[in-house]
This record gives sequence, C-alpha cells and structure tokens, in this order.
Amino acid sequence: MTEYQLGVVAYMSVVPLLPLAISIAFYRRDEPDPWWRRLAVCSHGAWFFAAVVYAVIACRFSGGYSYGEQNPYELPLLILLALGLASTLASLPFFKGGRWFLLLHLVSLPAAAWITFISAMAISHDWL
Repeated sequence: MTEYQLGVVAYMSVVPLLPLAISIAFYRRDEPDPWWRRLAVCSHGAWFFAAVVYAVIACRFSGGYSYGEQNPYELPLLILLALGLASTLASLPFFKGGRWFLLLHLVSLPAAAWITFISAMAISHDWL
C-alpha cells in the first residue's frame, strides 16, 4: 500500500465497520423468506464497505485528472454508494425484524455520510 492509501485508511478509521456490523445484525434479525428480499434489505453495510475497499484500491490509480475532467474511477464508487443507500431505504418498509431495530440507522447513516465524503475525496485527490 502506498502512503496515500494508508492515509485514506487512517481517515476512515473504524467507521466502515459500523455499517457492516449493523448489516450483519439486520441479517441475523430478519426473517429468512425469500433470500433475495433478505439480501436486498440487509446488505447496506456491505455495499458501503465495498465502496471503502474500492476507494482505497482505486485512489492509487485515480490521480492525474484536472478539475472539470471526467475521472473514470468516480462512477463505480457512486454506484456502490447508491446501492448502499438503496438497500438502506429498502430496509425501512421491508425489514421484518422489528421497527425499533431500524433505529440502528441513526448510526449507520452518519457513518455512510462519512464514508461517502472520505471516499469521494480519496478518488478525486481533492482534499479539503
């Protein structure tokens, strides 16, 4: 890993593990019918974690694009983040493990916002 990639990991800290742990808890708490609904409802943390892994790997190759120039590494990141958000929104009406359990999104949504913020800066090489 390069120094830049290690810096991105340091900025992320343990935050990407929070949505992943919450997704595992959602999966264990949800009813097992049908498997595709359960996967769609409980996979939000896995998508956000995949976005972090992608950002750490892709940031090594995504430098060298000037302002206003299309960076081809941004689209896969946006897709992974959109899939995580879609799964989070799908869990609101379709999760069958108890309504109080949905309050875990009060932790996972700020973590997802942090993941989005740091991942976008890592890919664009445009830090605040």
